[in-house]
Amino acid sequence: ALANADRYQTIGIVDALAALASNQTFQALTDGLKHPNERCVAGVSWALSSAKSYDPNKLQDILTREDIATHAVLDAMRAHLERLNINKLLNIAYQLEPREKSAVFKMIGDKATEDLVPDLIARTGGRDHAARVHIIKILTKFSAPEVQHALEELLKDSNRQVRSAALAALGEMDGDQNIELIASLLMDGDLDVQSKAVDLLIKIH
Repeated sequence: ALANADRYQTIGIVDALAALASNQTFQALTDGLKHPNERCVAGVSWALSSAKSYDPNKLQDILTREDIATHAVLDAMRAHLERLNINKLLNIAYQLEPREKSAVFKMIGDKATEDLVPDLIARTGGRDHAARVHIIKILTKFSAPEVQHALEELLKDSNRQVRSAALAALGEMDGDQNIELIASLLMDGDLDVQSKAVDLLIKIH
């Protein structure tokens, strides 16, 4: 019905779907996210975003499905960010394509607290370089000695994007910097890394 509904009918249908949302009806509701009509997909996403009577962590289970409108799932997840399991979010992020991965790591960054720092630091040594760069950006929220030490270690990483992200993150942190280590990157083989090393050295005088 959403496909041909006018504005007022759409509101009524969405309200009805939201009222019917539960863990039991979740599968039937999310089948609507496979609909070829974008108005149907948007309406179901709106209902899932509004409803409070189902476990929003179930949304993470369907995020990797190819037949689902991923952007609609992400919209619903953002609406329930405070109720999402952040450890589950972290694990699912690695399975996503770049755009969706970026969106999920943005949610993780918004939700992350100091309790998550040890896990984030441990993940900076992983194989997924894109994920490592996102994690580095999240770590800039926490000006702790262990975070700064982890970022300094990443200045020696073999991946240029990781080195560049670590330099940018260190530039956002207070406290004493390892001048010798940062200066060594003035000879880095990547021009972007060299440039960020220059910027950081200038910033810390």
